[in-house]
This record gives sequence, structure tokens and C-alpha cells, in this order.
Amino acid sequence: MITGNKNRNKNGKLKQQYDLPIVTNTVKKGAIERVAEHKLVGSWFDESGSYGININKRKEKLGFMISTTNREGHPNNVGRYAVDARLKLAETVVITSQLNCVEGFPSYTTEEMKELEKMQHKILVGILELPISTPYYGLLMETGWWKMSGRVGLQENDVVPQHCNIQ
Repeated sequence: MITGNKNRNKNGKLKQQYDLPIVTNTVKKGAIERVAEHKLVGSWFDESGSYGININKRKEKLGFMISTTNREGHPNNVGRYAVDARLKLAETVVITSQLNCVEGFPSYTTEEMKELEKMQHKILVGILELPISTPYYGLLMETGWWKMSGRVGLQENDVVPQHCNIQ
């Protein structure tokens, strides 16, 4: 409690102190709940502050994104350019959405980077309709795609993260 001239009356006695009203845990829309995770502007946050929760939430939608890419890039829709269309859709839409707000996190663990690499491998084998046992680095070399760590911008010589597409 702060004591000073403001808290004393003319006689020098302390004024009666009023307690501030206790903030209740309700708002106009209802009670405030404590949650383990919260979505805010397209990113998920939890008490740990790591990127792992975003990876898990985005993995849930990965199968739908792959099937949509395959449907839109089907040979009946785009003819002989089906593989090119799928790769372009996956790189511009699927990968970009997987890395949405990635720059908002200060660091990434090796486990998180491995999960991102697994997700990219799953995307590649899904859109190219290859067996899951197809080597990941071979797919990267054939398609010309960067590793996810390169896209995130964790390479030592990167000035601008690769997912920003600044040329």
C-alpha cells in the first residue's frame, strides 16, 4: 500500500482505503476458461510457447490439403501438366499454409524440424502418388524443393528466410 500525502486527510490521519473490486472471471459472453492451447491470428499458442502445437494442428489438415491438391491437379482438369500443377499448388498453397506465422517463434527444436521434414515428405509422396518408402532427399533433388529448415531460414548464411519468396 502506498502511503503519502494523497492518502492522508487534513489532520494527518490516513484516509479510509477502499479495496479495488475483484476481477471476476466472467465477461459479457460468459465465463473465462483456462485452456491448454489457444488460437490467435492463425497460430496456436500454449504455455510452452513452442512451435510444436502449430505443427500438430496443421498435421490434422494435411490429408485434406493433399487430396484437394490431387483433385485440382488431376489430369482430367489440367491434362498432361498434372504433375507440374500439383507441385506448383503444393509449393504455393500447402507449404505456405504449413509455414504460416513461422517467423513469430524465436527458435525451433530439432524434433520440430524433423516433424516439418516428415510433413513435407508426406506432401511430396502424396501429391506425386509415390510409396511412402521413397527417399526424401531424392524427392527434394528431383523436384527442386528446399528442405523445411531452409524454408524456415535456419541456414547459417540466410539473411532472408526462404519462405518469404523475396527475389
